[in-house]
Amino acid sequence: MRWPFLLLLVLSSAQAEVYRCERGGQVIYTDQPCSENATPKDLPKLHVIPPNEVEQRLAGEYDQKRTKEKKARDKANQEWLKKHQAKKSDAERLKKARTQGKVVAGMTADQVRDLYGEPDDIKITAREDDATERWTFHLNGNIQTVDLTDGRVTRHSEKKSKNK
Repeated sequence: MRWPFLLLLVLSSAQAEVYRCERGGQVIYTDQPCSENATPKDLPKLHVIPPNEVEQRLAGEYDQKRTKEKKARDKANQEWLKKHQAKKSDAERLKKARTQGKVVAGMTADQVRDLYGEPDDIKITAREDDATERWTFHLNGNIQTVDLTDGRVTRHSEKKSKNK
């Protein structure tokens, strides 16, 4: 309710010049002179009706509601941005590790297979709340051990093979 009153108040105090022009047989109104001898049109004075108590209360409630909604939306946007940046950073970290041929926490089982191939040994440890897989690879004279939970790497270790 308050916005039309504010608009009228702003318009009445602005004192902008308005020109009436004819272009192509049509009448248009503009803030720019149409010709050198154009004169601004006199606008009628606007009458502003002040809001009553109910309208003021409703406008105040509306403003409070909009402010609260904006704060909630801004907070949600900040949380989303923080999560998005973390995902993006993690994706970059995983991409860098893959290009270097390294296994790091957070990689998927498929990504490990792409790097190392099929594991030489798989041991599964089941618990009440989850199951952990330990994959062992014998690569280039080293033993690579990869622990996975829910299909994601949680730990990776490498040690020299005793046979070499």
